[in-house]
Amino acid sequence: RGQTLTRLKFGGMYVSLAVSRNGQIAAGSWEGTLTILNSGGDRVVNSASPYSVWKRAQRSLSDNSLELKTLSWSPKGDSLACCSAEALWTYFPTTNEFSRWDYPVHQELNTRYGAQFSPNGEELVVYAHDRFVWVARGANRKIRGRIELPSPPDPFHRKRSQPRESQSGSAFYNILDIDVNPQGSLLACAGLDGQIMLYDFKILQPFKLIVGHEPVYKGFATRVEVVAFSPDGRWLLFRTGGTVNLGGGRDIGGIRPGVDTAPVPLVATPYDEEAIALSPDGRWLAYQSDETGRTEVFIRPFPNTNAGKWQVSNGGGLAPLWARDGSDLFFVGADRDMMAVSVRPVGGAVKLGEPHRLFHLPDDVYFTSEEFYTPYD
Repeated sequence: RGQTLTRLKFGGMYVSLAVSRNGQIAAGSWEGTLTILNSGGDRVVNSASPYSVWKRAQRSLSDNSLELKTLSWSPKGDSLACCSAEALWTYFPTTNEFSRWDYPVHQELNTRYGAQFSPNGEELVVYAHDRFVWVARGANRKIRGRIELPSPPDPFHRKRSQPRESQSGSAFYNILDIDVNPQGSLLACAGLDGQIMLYDFKILQPFKLIVGHEPVYKGFATRVEVVAFSPDGRWLLFRTGGTVNLGGGRDIGGIRPGVDTAPVPLVATPYDEEAIALSPDGRWLAYQSDETGRTEVFIRPFPNTNAGKWQVSNGGGLAPLWARDGSDLFFVGADRDMMAVSVRPVGGAVKLGEPHRLFHLPDDVYFTSEEFYTPYD
């Protein structure tokens, strides 16, 4: 469309990326540094770090405790939550300062952690150490409440013959992902044991335990990897997990909290469906599937996903992402090219433009042919 494409060179080994609503681009590195560019690609923060040069230099190559693995902008773009295994840091662009917040629970290994701002930006939801969630208020991160799950049994050793506990029991373990609905009333947590727990966000009490799907697939324990509320908050979508080197088991489901008594399959076949991408207006669901024998990108109407299906890519495609105005869908082609296609609703269908190449993803940009989510913004 005549727009200029610029390759942004950050330097270092960057592991996370986040774009604010006003176009600020933040990248967090394995080395524990943060770089921020404005919407024009100009570097406004150059490798800032909450850690001293000495501390970064002293760690071993196998030490990932300082990497800024997840980033989350506040709705106004005036602060950035940066999560490492060691602590949560809040970066304030106007003062170029970091504020440290230690996880209230300290354990030797912290591999799953992240943070998300509430819709109004006044609170930060933090999860860490598999089974802890804290809701913190204000710049000083005063804890408003917390959720602590019971210590889990090993789900990978649960046998097929073992029955799942009833929904009335406390059978939810190990948080893999979180999301807060746009109204700020519900918190959804995806579980390693194939379930989803909904919490009343205001009082942090369980609202509903959802059995996401069959907990065992081909003899292996399964999980719910991703949860995401629709833009209007009426639907909670989720993606179930599969098993490494084993096809099938990855499906997309959904539930209307307070309306449905059980989740419904949205795209569930013997093949793998993943990389949930709901359009900004909530009318179209883009995803990737290997139903043709190779991974391709598809679009279906939402929530009536059986009312139509359109194949977007041809010859391979994955990791779909909608433009923020919903007019285009981006994806990565088989040759590692970033592609774009225009999407125009026509009644209950969509009219797709011709996919066109934006740029090539060079070898030094991390991306594999087996992504189950979309690692760009």
